Amino acid sequence: MDSSILNIMDEIYENNGRKPMLLSRFGDFLHDKKKIYKIDIPSGTRLSKLVDDSNKYKRAQPYPGAAWWICLKDQEVDHSCISSKVKNSLLFAFLKELPNGLTRYYHKIKPYGFKDCDVELASDYIRMDTADLRPQSLPIEKLSVEEQKKLSAHAIAWAETHGLPNDAIYYIKRDDFSQNSLLSRLINVLSDEDRKRISLPLDIIARLINIK
Repeated sequence: MDSSILNIMDEIYENNGRKPMLLSRFGDFLHDKKKIYKIDIPSGTRLSKLVDDSNKYKRAQPYPGAAWWICLKDQEVDHSCISSKVKNSLLFAFLKELPNGLTRYYHKIKPYGFKDCDVELASDYIRMDTADLRPQSLPIEKLSVEEQKKLSAHAIAWAETHGLPNDAIYYIKRDDFSQNSLLSRLINVLSDEDRKRISLPLDIIARLINIK
């Protein structure tokens, strides 16, 4: 493997505290980093192949059928790696009892959330199969820690399979956006001399922070 690609992978993993992370999230960072550092990764190269060829990282699942994660070869991925920051709007879609005769749909664009209907909804909704639901009589906060982790893992796997974006799955801190924002990338490509000469109004800065 090209050492420049491995160096970028190392940087992403270091920034994550050397802890396992979702492979899709890792891929988002890698995509942006390769543009910043102008690293050429052959078109069509699968992220899974890069991980396998690194001889340093591996792909793993917390349980069969779950979303893929990336970690160091000597690390393991289990339920303890699942984020506790999964959005309640997603978890509720699995927890709430489905009324008889209705079908549950999840809105895959903002505003995220689910609807129970007796008619088929538009293409921006995802139909949830009854087998995917995990109805509970207890609210989320009353579930045991292990039950919450299993529910989160199941919700993440479902959301990943159906292509939901990260902000539909997680409560993402502003820092998570700013590290990957247009403003951050702009600063990284400017020389120290250019940075000293440029000033921007606060409203423009706020807009650049929120553009990925």
